[in-house]
Amino acid sequence: MKIDKTGGLDVSRLYNRLAPDRKIDDRARADQARPGDSVEFSNQARELQVYLKKLGELPPFREELVERLKGRIQEGTYKPDVLKIAEGMLLERGVEK
Repeated sequence: MKIDKTGGLDVSRLYNRLAPDRKIDDRARADQARPGDSVEFSNQARELQVYLKKLGELPPFREELVERLKGRIQEGTYKPDVLKIAEGMLLERGVEK
C-alpha cells in the first residue's frame, strides 16, 4: 500500500514539534523510577566477582615455570613427553584414545 498524501499535515514538522515534549516526559518518568530502583546480586555472582578480581591480579603466565623451562632447554636437559602432549591434543579435540 502506498500513501502519498497526509491530508495537508506536514508529518515531519509535527513530529519535530512533539519530540521535545516526549523527551521531557521520558526524563520525568526516569526521575520518578530512580528512588525505588535497586539491584541485588546472587551469592554466585558475588563469588564470581571475587574470583575474577583474583584472576586479574595473577600474572598472564607462570614466570617461574617459564624461566625454569628456558634454563632446561638451554642446558639441553628438557625432554618433553611426546605421548602426553599427543594425548592432551587429542583430549582437547574431544577424541578418545
